[in-house]
Amino acid sequence: MRWLRRHPQAALTVDRYDDDWSRLAWVQLLGEMRIVEPGQGVAALRALADRYPAYREQPPPGPLLELRPRRCLCWRAAGYAPQGCQGRAKRS
Repeated sequence: MRWLRRHPQAALTVDRYDDDWSRLAWVQLLGEMRIVEPGQGVAALRALADRYPAYREQPPPGPLLELRPRRCLCWRAAGYAPQGCQGRAKRS
């Protein structure tokens, strides 16, 4: 947390793996990270509890991290790059 307080730039990368490599893909969001202190993220915690039953019984204590995306990058092995994302499919 100390690092993020001094350097709030962060990235979140999500990938899709498949044994069929033509289905590989990833998306990366780059932006500013904000630390949401315990007690301030009530709406986010409620959304987590609505989606995941385990959080109804035991909500995370916090703090929460909020990424405010400034840029989106993506890549797909085949097909097209999603609209609004800076990326491209691999050429065959």
